[in-house]
Amino acid sequence: MQFESIATPTLESGINPKPWDGRVPSFLKVAKAGVLSKILQDFTGTPEKVWFCVWEGYGSLARTSKHRVHRPQRSYLLYVGDLAGMVDFRIGEFHRLPPEYWFPDDKSWCVATDIDLYWTYVGGSQSCIEAILRNSELESVPAELGHGLTVDADCVNRLSDEEKSAWGVL
Repeated sequence: MQFESIATPTLESGINPKPWDGRVPSFLKVAKAGVLSKILQDFTGTPEKVWFCVWEGYGSLARTSKHRVHRPQRSYLLYVGDLAGMVDFRIGEFHRLPPEYWFPDDKSWCVATDIDLYWTYVGGSQSCIEAILRNSELESVPAELGHGLTVDADCVNRLSDEEKSAWGVL
């Protein structure tokens, strides 16, 4: 399901949808990252050594790391710390957004949230994913490799061409 598909009424509802105002849901909040980290702690042998990649483009981010991870289109500041630190994650005085990528040293799972997406992916063992899906504090659904990221990939709420045009996604 894609955000753009559910954010406004459909044309068929009889309600004239207003153009999207540009406000979107925020991705993973620190409080939810803390909940997730408590679940993930049971699925790693190295909770004291977790790698955190934070997008270097945040204005609130003090450049406190000399180490970088480069991916196509983005670079990240690299930090290492204890998984328990996710409960109140912060870098410096002002930056309080969870990292875009975090994974333990034993690579038993990985959490990924891109700054342009509204959701977070977690890769891990079947028992790890099942524990996340069972948690009532997190809104989670299983993902499959074939699931897409674009508006056209929404297989639950397909937009008509007219709706796509109204959203500017044609």
